Amino acid sequence: MPQSCAVRFAAPLPLGLLLIGSAIGCRSRAERPAADKTTTGAPVVADPLGRDQDAGELYFGVSRQRIAWLVYLNRQTRSGVLYEPLGTVSLCDVHLGPGDTLSFQSAVVTGAYYGFTGILSEGRLDGVISVIRKRSRTPPDSFRVMLARTPLPEREGSTTMTGVYSDVWYHEGAGDLLGQEVLLFETPKGPEAVTILYGGGPDWPRGADSITRSGDTLAIWQKEPFHRGPPPDRAVLRGDTLSFFDEGPQLPRKHSLRSLFTGPPNFRCQ
Repeated sequence: MPQSCAVRFAAPLPLGLLLIGSAIGCRSRAERPAADKTTTGAPVVADPLGRDQDAGELYFGVSRQRIAWLVYLNRQTRSGVLYEPLGTVSLCDVHLGPGDTLSFQSAVVTGAYYGFTGILSEGRLDGVISVIRKRSRTPPDSFRVMLARTPLPEREGSTTMTGVYSDVWYHEGAGDLLGQEVLLFETPKGPEAVTILYGGGPDWPRGADSITRSGDTLAIWQKEPFHRGPPPDRAVLRGDTLSFFDEGPQLPRKHSLRSLFTGPPNFRCQ
């Protein structure tokens, strides 16, 4: 299990704005336990291939182990995407059956793919997400999830905090991805945060344990730290850069959420 850590962010935040940061892990994803019993929140599914991309719906949720899931799903075209730190992943073989049943498999990402079986009803995805490794006898990692529909901002610009903030870079000598990434967006319940740390490769996206806002400061507590130090981590948004206090990382805004989930996927169905 990852060690217990705390995260703190401070930023000018409109009421109800959700901050989702990149997941920060203390160990690599491959070292983490396979089973996850429960999930709360909402996942994300994206629909980059449908003609009417805006007909899709965004879902977000956080599993019991604080792994964050984002899914953007277009029921009309039976398509969508799932958020993965290495890029959005196309949903393949999307099936909507009797009784609001839903299943899908994703495109392959680094030798593995995602699968989902469950129910889509009343603005929720409720079921099990599995990570299946190709050409491996290792049992799939399974995560029980309850993902809630979340509004996708119509427009994002300098007046909002929503978007993807990142300083991730590639170390040519070591062949590693290093840095951190943060996603910001709004949920019906208010601000949320998801964080991702890259130490050779990305860790799982992690959801915050709790978030508080006071004036222009957003404070986020979670078990794994984004900026090492006493909880919570604090950051301020200066223009299009998310700046962490105490000589913490400076994360420029790279993408809007809408372009992330409705744009071309990084991993496509074969």
